[in-house]
Amino acid sequence: MGMVMNLKKLMAFSLLFIILISGVYYLFFYQEDVSRKELKEQVIDMVANYVHDCLKGDIVNREITLTDHRLANGLVLEKGTLFFNEECQVRLAVFDGDYCVMKDYEKDYFVFESDGEDCWASKPLRCLDSDDVVFANGKIKEYLAVDEKEICIPAQINGSEVRVIGANAFADVGLKKITLPNTVTRIEEYAFFNNQLETLSLPTNLLYLGSYAFFGNEIDEVVIPSSVVDVGNNVFSIAFQNLSWVNRISDDFWLSDNDTLTGIITFDSVLEIPDTFSVIAAEAFVNLEIEKLYIPDSVIIIKDNAFLGSGVKEVIMASDDVIIGSNNFEEVFLNLYEENGAGNYLLTAEGIWEYLAE
Repeated sequence: MGMVMNLKKLMAFSLLFIILISGVYYLFFYQEDVSRKELKEQVIDMVANYVHDCLKGDIVNREITLTDHRLANGLVLEKGTLFFNEECQVRLAVFDGDYCVMKDYEKDYFVFESDGEDCWASKPLRCLDSDDVVFANGKIKEYLAVDEKEICIPAQINGSEVRVIGANAFADVGLKKITLPNTVTRIEEYAFFNNQLETLSLPTNLLYLGSYAFFGNEIDEVVIPSSVVDVGNNVFSIAFQNLSWVNRISDDFWLSDNDTLTGIITFDSVLEIPDTFSVIAAEAFVNLEIEKLYIPDSVIIIKDNAFLGSGVKEVIMASDDVIIGSNNFEEVFLNLYEENGAGNYLLTAEGIWEYLAE
């Protein structure tokens, strides 16, 4: 009987010990998950109040900055930013000292461990609204908030889909980051010309890319979606090998009309014309700043202004009798070519054209 009682006591003590160990383990090893869950729930509650105020029209400034914002149970958001679009959907990044909470409009809340800098570096871009742009009939025609250098272009403005980025709309404004909605089907000529963009993700429904649309940026590589059916000239200023086109062959950076070369989607400083063309169209390579140019013997005509403003410094001509239109090369070069024909022509450091035999 005594042995039975001792066994029961031992079992009770063991059960109590297991419960105690489990409690300690939960306290110290699962507290992180509890903190994440609690933080997320409190941020959702906080944002819900802001959304309510937005829907009532009480929020005038669509960007809210938080600093040392106190939540319940001692939680403090060190800093954060909330952006509301015109439908009062929220985009946010907030940091509480251990975790970063992110949300991207229609997407769900996401929590990850962060040292603060990572969270802040990942903060969402503010989406434009009707006060930031000239917008009509689905087209952004002009960017007004030029002090903003990192922006999100929304899918809708004033309830209308953003379908077109107009010519020159964001040219020369110093943009560093952009996100584009998949509602955009046309990006017109010079739309984002001469900015400071380093990365680019094109809309998956894009149909048209206008000439020089992203020329003069710092983009390293681009993937053109398979939806694109029409492309202008000199859209990008990146190396050939860094351009890829979904479901297209690798040499799709050349633009042509039968045997006439009309332009190029992107280029590097050495431009070697393929031998499948006999004509180079007017204005095909305007303002490209070409270091070295190779013209194959298949080319018989270079039309007016084909290389206007390109500043070519070296030309290799494979044929003796190419017909060269006006405003392509300097008169000295033309005279040398007429005299010598095929060969290598080099602009020296002193600005003098010299002929080098083949």
